[in-house]
Amino acid sequence: MKSYEEMASSLLQRRDAYYNKRKKRMKYSLTVAGSCCLILLVCFGLWHGFKPDAEISKTANIELNINEKDTANLTVTDANMDLAKVDAEIETVKLDDIVDRFEFLKELEVPKEYQNIESYNVFVKNPATNTYDQLHDYVFVYQKDKNHRITLTFSELEKPLRDAYFDDNAKESKIDNTPLTIFKWDDTYLTTFKYNNIFFDIETKGITENELITLLQSIIK
Repeated sequence: MKSYEEMASSLLQRRDAYYNKRKKRMKYSLTVAGSCCLILLVCFGLWHGFKPDAEISKTANIELNINEKDTANLTVTDANMDLAKVDAEIETVKLDDIVDRFEFLKELEVPKEYQNIESYNVFVKNPATNTYDQLHDYVFVYQKDKNHRITLTFSELEKPLRDAYFDDNAKESKIDNTPLTIFKWDDTYLTTFKYNNIFFDIETKGITENELITLLQSIIK
């Protein structure tokens, strides 16, 4: 007959064996459950978080057709460019005085390190008064240095004034179904479009194509 100590020792051994076996089963169950969760998370991520390039492009709703120009072949008499004298006067303004009227100016996304260095209004001659009191354009200039510059011009009347116009038979781009015309020469882009009854003319120098798209998307929403 076993003594009390032997019976207690045997009982403790069986208890320890039971708990060890249970721990192994729990560890196995947790490992399997963890693997299942990992698989579910990966599948969920693949389904919701990771999209193929074609789907991203479709979601972005961007269609780009850049009209590249060779300035070496452009002259005053070139058929692809008409030069016009701009008869106008300008008046310096502060960005803060205009920004509340045009919401897109508050959300404008220009590349880092660019600062608004100049803002002014363009007035044309009023036939009725024969004075330059008809507001035609708003102009805002952002610059990083002399080789990196953005000139944002817009008008509520018609296309903004400029001293050079490229041909109208250019390929059209679209952002969220808004038509745009984009020209490129050297490191310069010229983008024109109409959005929310405002005519835009944006000339950039030294920015990338992606930076240009980001800028345009901050206006076209």
